[in-house]
Amino acid sequence: MNSNILMMISNLETEESMFVQNMIKEMDEEQQKTFIMMYQNKRRDSTLILICTIIGFFGFAGVQRFLTNQIGMGLLYFLPEAYA
Repeated sequence: MNSNILMMISNLETEESMFVQNMIKEMDEEQQKTFIMMYQNKRRDSTLILICTIIGFFGFAGVQRFLTNQIGMGLLYFLPEAYA
């Protein structure tokens, strides 16, 4: 595996980094770069998701679903609050 690829995924936690390395070990260098770029774009900060979930307990339920591109589920969370 290319050391530049490892630098691209250096901000991952250890377990997640090992999982990604295991996934890309069979790919050629170009496929690895493409995968890492797509993975980094789709990845969400776990701290931000946790904070939004906690905020959901105090009145704005479902905000974390919008951050994870689950718009339909986010709207379902909002509906009970709208009719309360």
